[in-house]
Formats: sequence, C-alpha cells, structure tokens
Amino acid sequence: MTRSRTENVKLLREKTGARLTLIRDALLKCGDDVEKAERYIAENRNAPNPGGELGTGVLVADTHQGRIGALVEVRCGTDFVARTDEFRALCRELVLQALGGPGEGPLEEQDYIRDPARKVGALVDECARKVGEQIRVARYVRWTV
Repeated sequence: MTRSRTENVKLLREKTGARLTLIRDALLKCGDDVEKAERYIAENRNAPNPGGELGTGVLVADTHQGRIGALVEVRCGTDFVARTDEFRALCRELVLQALGGPGEGPLEEQDYIRDPARKVGALVDECARKVGEQIRVARYVRWTV
C-alpha cells in the first residue's frame, strides 16, 4: 500500500521533528521515498532556514508582586521544539530575566541574573544546541507600576 504525500509528511514529521519546508523538499528530491527523505533530512537539518524565519514559538508572561510585569516572545523552528522541557525552561528563565533584569536593551545582551559572568545570549545558544534548532528572543516588554 502506498501512502499519499500528506501521509508521508506526517510520518516524517513524527519521526524527525523537522520543519515542514525541509520535509517537503526532502520528499520532492527523493521521489516520495520516505527512507531516502529521512536520510536527506538528517544531512540537511542544520542548513539555514530559507528567509531566516522561525516557524513557531511561545509567549511567556509573569508578574512580580503585582507591580512588575513582563511578556517575552521566544521563537524556534518547529512546534515539536516549542513543546520540549528544555525550551519551556528557557522561556521561564527569560521571563524571569525580563522581570529582574535592567529592563532596557536587547535581552540576549544583558548579564544573566543568576550568573552575572554569563550573558543571556549564552543561555539561549546553549538551549539551541540541546534541541538542535535555532532559537531567538523575538521581543520582550516590561511594565512597572
């Protein structure tokens, strides 16, 4: 029984967690052969995403004593990564940084509040290496009353 391209995309997405554009390209270049496409994905997983766009992400919000509030948008390539414990822990750390940090300038360039010898960008890069996908802080905002 042969599968449709949609079924092949779903199967490869479940197996690899790769972004949809990479899966589609792999199937087109490999003539809908799932095994060949899986190898193609493994070889090209770390190639830059065309256009540099990150496909998904999360918004994280928190307050401190009802007087300081922060909202952080963190982007990654796939929803699979967005659901991982590592990514969610990073997002939690980033919103805490937005609450407790200086509140100005790019978040990635701030000194990390838990370890001032490190920058927040190093924390983001560390998580990106663990999950195997690019991660970036798209934007953040902090309010005080």
